Amino acid sequence: MNTKLEAIATEAASNLQALVRENEEKLLEAWASCEAEAQANETAPKFKLGLSITLDLDADKMTTDLSWGVRYKATEECTIPDPDQGKLPLKAGGGDK
Repeated sequence: MNTKLEAIATEAASNLQALVRENEEKLLEAWASCEAEAQANETAPKFKLGLSITLDLDADKMTTDLSWGVRYKATEECTIPDPDQGKLPLKAGGGDK
């Protein structure tokens, strides 16, 4: 491995451990909240930790960010609209009269 990349990876790993230690209470609170919400919604708990490394090459600086949270996702599925296909008008009351 390139020595500079290896040094960056080693520093990032050290920074990750420090960030986890510094934010342990907040991380555990969010973790518990995730589990409670999943149990209330009868879903599998998914807790996300994200590590980001930004290298400012001009300033020769490295920033390591740790983010965490519960992932929320809403989905709607439908057919792909066709602008060439006309839509049928809906009848009042929604019945077949």
